[in-house]
Amino acid sequence: MACLPITALVAHPRTWSVCDAPGAKWCSEWKLHSARKRSNSMKQTVMRIALVVLGLVLIGHALIHLGIIPGGMPGPDGRTGWTGHSWLLDQFLDAPVIWVIGVVLVAGTILFFFAGGLGLLGMPFLKGRWKAATIIASALSLLLFAVTWTGLLPHPSDAIFGPIISGVLLVGLLVDLLLEHMVLRQPRHALGRF
Repeated sequence: MACLPITALVAHPRTWSVCDAPGAKWCSEWKLHSARKRSNSMKQTVMRIALVVLGLVLIGHALIHLGIIPGGMPGPDGRTGWTGHSWLLDQFLDAPVIWVIGVVLVAGTILFFFAGGLGLLGMPFLKGRWKAATIIASALSLLLFAVTWTGLLPHPSDAIFGPIISGVLLVGLLVDLLLEHMVLRQPRHALGRF
């Protein structure tokens, strides 16, 4: 900020501020600090909203897996869920064993996606563990889809968005972990070598 001569202060008293006084360099620094503080506050608010939205998406994705339970979510013709048939396991295992595997996969998927969502929403115990829970849930969800694909009602293609969402989450979080451990945790002198 420039210093105003005394005559300018008399002619235009409303245009003068404390920042215009001689030796008030701190004022421009304060304005810059205040602008940065507002910017950081806005970034934190946007980030928190994004985390809440992603947490709700994870919880919703957990609940959508209830559709695998026969009659869990009513479809247009009333038939929904999993018939118990598995193109992957029918040739190797009996139907009751396949059913138990399907139930364990569905329960694990729902539990871990729900835990990941609650962690993003800020639940204390899960807050630092949401990535691990979501990676496990995504892997279980993809395995569940592979096991139950041919037995899904009303039609297997109706469930195609589930594995897409789980796959995107899994790849995104694995890339995030890779970057976190390979790039962000290197010593400062190693980052400047290349």
